[in-house]
Amino acid sequence: VKYDGTFETRAGIKDDRAVYTEENAGHEYDAIIGLAAAARTLKEYNPDLAARCLKAATNLWNMPREVKRFSQFAQIKAASELMVTTGDKVYRDFLIQKKDTIAKYIQPVAWMVVRTLPLIDDAGYKAALQEALKKLTNDITAQGKETPYGVPYRPYIWGAGWGIQEFGVQQYFLAKYVPDLFTYEYMFNALNFLLGCHPGENTASFASGVGAKSATRAYGFNRGEYSYI
Repeated sequence: VKYDGTFETRAGIKDDRAVYTEENAGHEYDAIIGLAAAARTLKEYNPDLAARCLKAATNLWNMPREVKRFSQFAQIKAASELMVTTGDKVYRDFLIQKKDTIAKYIQPVAWMVVRTLPLIDDAGYKAALQEALKKLTNDITAQGKETPYGVPYRPYIWGAGWGIQEFGVQQYFLAKYVPDLFTYEYMFNALNFLLGCHPGENTASFASGVGAKSATRAYGFNRGEYSYI
């Protein structure tokens, strides 16, 4: 079919400008988290863009959607990010209402919700989280003992290191906001792992140009095509 400058929507007609969308609550809440964080970060630097980010985040939060078991974790994290950015009562009340769910499934949401502890002055909320976080410290200690490197390493494909990166970032926020229960030890363990202290013959750093041994031609998003991480 010869292209005539119009956007073709009839079935069977291919057009490179077509956009494929989906209804995925987890992805939508991830977008809210990024937009809310961007709004807070850009507030002084680019207030107009910050306002647009926050408007998009709050509008997306208010959209009706079905929240299933696994997307509820993303929902709780999105509410936490919006609470940190806005301090709005809507997100405060939502998190208080979800305190039992948060306490029951503390591990995937802990590093996000701990940032709300200084912002939510509710005794029941603080008590529920505090009790759950005490148990989480034992889980993290057990995970650290799984390897000689002080981090859990459970790769499901060759070369997987993003799980340890995520683990390390989470330890930073836990130690910063709940220093009586968590330390920066596991964050530094994760960093050391990424910079070369990991199993196998290859002890090169995962980050190009950083570490005693570093591969400048790395295996990244472009696979083996000379990417630089």
